[in-house]
Amino acid sequence: MIKNRRDFWAGLLFVLLGVAYAWAASLHDIGWGADMGPGFFPLVLAALLTLLGATLVFKSLTLEADGGGPLGPMAWGPLLGVLGVLVVLGAGAWWAAWPR
Repeated sequence: MIKNRRDFWAGLLFVLLGVAYAWAASLHDIGWGADMGPGFFPLVLAALLTLLGATLVFKSLTLEADGGGPLGPMAWGPLLGVLGVLVVLGAGAWWAAWPR
């Protein structure tokens, strides 16, 4: 039984992102500790993200916490504002790099 839904979903998202980034980092040469390749550091960060997510999921399943009820409504305004700024900046960078 899930005792803290917010931590559960956040932890699950961290685990999924960590596994995806670990897979992407494994496509590069990883190397060894003394001779690190370009995939070594992202793989370590992905492993730490996955470990953090697994810890959050475990905590959400075992410990009772205040504010662990259902998630509130989605804040669409700030989300669309940030995405809009990213689109405008990306379009500006694309325009500046366009060969003339």
